Amino acid sequence: MNITSNRLNFKVQKPIRIGRLSIFPLSSQSQNKEEQYLFLDDALNQKLADISEVDPKAAGLDFYRKLKVVNKSSLPLLILGGEQIIGYRLRQNRIVAYSVLISGNSSAIIDVNCSERNRWSRHVNDDISTSKFLYFARANLGRQFEIWEDNSNKLKDFQIKSFTQSIQEVYKKLEVNNNGRIEFEPGNHDIGLAIGTNNKIRSIDFFGSSKILKKYFKKIIKSASPNIFVKPKYKSFLKQVDVHKFIDLAKESTKYFKKSDKTVLGSRLRFYTEEINGNMLINGDNIVHGSFFAEDRLVNNPEKMYYAA
Repeated sequence: MNITSNRLNFKVQKPIRIGRLSIFPLSSQSQNKEEQYLFLDDALNQKLADISEVDPKAAGLDFYRKLKVVNKSSLPLLILGGEQIIGYRLRQNRIVAYSVLISGNSSAIIDVNCSERNRWSRHVNDDISTSKFLYFARANLGRQFEIWEDNSNKLKDFQIKSFTQSIQEVYKKLEVNNNGRIEFEPGNHDIGLAIGTNNKIRSIDFFGSSKILKKYFKKIIKSASPNIFVKPKYKSFLKQVDVHKFIDLAKESTKYFKKSDKTVLGSRLRFYTEEINGNMLINGDNIVHGSFFAEDRLVNNPEKMYYAA
């Protein structure tokens, strides 16, 4: 895919129904076939990446909202927005705030959100990994208090007690109950997914190639709704036209570029209206990852930072 024509040139396929979800594959004959990226979970498993806390003096007041990532591979390292980095090597579990591409054999400071509370210690062990779920409320990335509220409500829904209010406790329960139950596989021309719950389109993710989608589609589907396998009370009537309406909202939204740090590749294009928000990672003329989410509430300042750990 490219942005030279200023169009998202993919075709919306008929929906696949899984529990409460309606999943619309997005296909394209035009892909960035030359893409070769290292993915975060593979990099950690192969010890080709290292993640650590930043120096508070150097990072400033919001140091807990940043992590240092070292890419030890010659390939660019792709880290998806909503990816959860977990383990006691960090003082708190974190959620990556937006997709980022780190150059080979380099390091970068990335923006994150805290995904638990009441823990600021790494003295138990040195484990670190990524969750098998992207964060379930990716529309709220960048809004720390809303993330903590989302986590608290979800823990109550699942009757889970957690001193640190870690959303990972919910994912552990879901993994035990639902492991291996997603039978959907994307086709060779599929480069993205539009997902709706009940009768509303909730999110769209699309990538520069089917290879990246195949890597992440299970995480995207599992994270779309923590109640994914609960039998829906009502039949969903979502159709392809609903996806096109959602895409039109994205196209009509306010757009502005966020300057990238010199240590990362590409640029981030930000989208925002009262109804939708999203990000697009662009490297050259190629779209690496785009994501759009329906807004449930009016947020006056989508970039507002909250200084509380």
